[in-house]
Amino acid sequence: FGATNGASELILINNSANALTVNSAIINNGTGAEPLTIAGTGAGGVNLNGTNLMGGRLYIDSGTVNLNNTATYGGFTSYGGTVNVAAATSLNGTLIPDGTTVLNINAPLTVLGANTVNIGQTANARTLVNVNANVIVTNGGRLMLASGTDIAAAVRQTAGIFLSSGNTVIGDGYRSWGNYRIEGGTLAPTLGQEMNIGYRVTGVLDILGGSVLVSNNNF
Repeated sequence: FGATNGASELILINNSANALTVNSAIINNGTGAEPLTIAGTGAGGVNLNGTNLMGGRLYIDSGTVNLNNTATYGGFTSYGGTVNVAAATSLNGTLIPDGTTVLNINAPLTVLGANTVNIGQTANARTLVNVNANVIVTNGGRLMLASGTDIAAAVRQTAGIFLSSGNTVIGDGYRSWGNYRIEGGTLAPTLGQEMNIGYRVTGVLDILGGSVLVSNNNF
């Protein structure tokens, strides 16, 4: 971990068929914003059961990761694997599901500050986010879907409110495809903010149920 009370990084790797479970809280006590990185090729996955309080980002490289207790992180970036949000989670930084990630939001998720939710931003990403609970993006933070090159990124919402306080852009990157599919719940950009569908590339909004509240749009 480096020197006592100094900047460092915690890395958890599980290549086993058995779960790696952390029941204690992971809390920064150093001078920097230390990140937590999780990776693994094993079927067991990683369970974070503590009430984590971190100034650094949570990075997911691969494997299955279960966020099972109320926690705060300095942001979230994933490049692959399956991430299950099973308890209320707050982020003091951007939310970036990327690569081949499947992110299942089954408990309230709050993105604090003027930070963006950017789903699929690295070239050739194939990213899926399932929204089954409230997602609140505060202070002008935007929702960006498929913002990089040659990307296919999708959101499927079945419940909750997805509230972005900045613009919502579905399909933005070169030769990319973004799809937001709502089957239940509410998609609601803040009053006066734009919703851009296919801003520079292919963007698709499928409304099969629920509600979409838009005051300013660019289809």
